[in-house]
Amino acid sequence: MALDNTELVIPASERKTVQTLTNNDCRWPIGDPQHADFHFCGKRKAVGFPYCEFHVRRGWQPSRPRHQYQPTAAGAITAKPSLAKSTA
Repeated sequence: MALDNTELVIPASERKTVQTLTNNDCRWPIGDPQHADFHFCGKRKAVGFPYCEFHVRRGWQPSRPRHQYQPTAAGAITAKPSLAKSTA
């Protein structure tokens, strides 16, 4: 599945800054925080998320299986087999 690199175009009049965000605004950051045109999406948040529906879908990634540690035995140390040939 290819990643969608499209971005919502937020009109300048609807862009939000840290000072203008409200409780219901999408907090998806757009741009570089060190540049003057940095802003937040500001669209209405999806219920239960800090982002709008578009940015919830864009930010979601399916979970990957996690490596599960499987101890061999309580306190046991596993040694690698020796590669040296026995001369006995």
